[in-house]
Amino acid sequence: MEGEEEQEIMKTGPSSFCPKSILMRIVRALAYGLFVVLLFAPSYAAYPQERVSIAVNAAASIDGLPKEQIFALRKSEVKKHIQLGIFPKNYEPSWRVFGRVLDRASWVKDVRFFVNNPYLLVLNSSHPYVNVLTPYCDVTAVTYFERKISESYRGEAAKKWFYYIYDYYKQNNEIIRLWFANAYDAGFRFAHIDKNRSLNVDLRWKNSQASVVNGVYSGNEFFHVGHLAKNNISPFDERATLRLVMRDNKTVIYIKLWKNKPSSQDAAEDFAYIIRMEP
Repeated sequence: MEGEEEQEIMKTGPSSFCPKSILMRIVRALAYGLFVVLLFAPSYAAYPQERVSIAVNAAASIDGLPKEQIFALRKSEVKKHIQLGIFPKNYEPSWRVFGRVLDRASWVKDVRFFVNNPYLLVLNSSHPYVNVLTPYCDVTAVTYFERKISESYRGEAAKKWFYYIYDYYKQNNEIIRLWFANAYDAGFRFAHIDKNRSLNVDLRWKNSQASVVNGVYSGNEFFHVGHLAKNNISPFDERATLRLVMRDNKTVIYIKLWKNKPSSQDAAEDFAYIIRMEP
């Protein structure tokens, strides 16, 4: 009997093998996988052509708040200009950036500014500090136009900015730190300072292909509880710094942003963030 059963299996086994059937199963599995990816992929509005003013908010009062309330605040700020297509329509704060926030904790004072100003994609401070200079220079709005956001400091605002860069912190004057946490949260993981469209930037600074000045830069900024026992931003990263050539001079920092790593730093950007000083 065992021999007959084995013989029967040998007869029917090969006939049950159907390459077309297996191929159809593979096709169905791939189609289902693609459907799932498309279902949960971020959906963005098309970048509009009109000029839009985006208000700069004072740092939010978020000390001691639960994470859900902080994230709801951020989502409400994103929603105000969701038509710009910078953040996805179904936006949720990135775990990579916000996942380590401690619930109901205090925040480092100036780091709160990041949370409720999501459209300030690239923030600047005097290196190595986290104190973003924008609110200290009376900049009240930035401007979106044609896949770019411009943050402009004119007259007294520019003079204040140069003062903070050169005089306020004595040990590291003329060096600027760029912070990309908001850009990363929007999906822009790569950046480069465009040499041809920037002014008063020392292009010999940080001669490394990993730096934002001389290469395609990608960091790993995130909020977490640091040594001050408060929610703070990390890490210290020399690659995200630049140096000015002259004080009180017209300055343009043209930052190219990409969602995927470009073939070279000369590739056309997905988006741009421009910081201008006009003393």
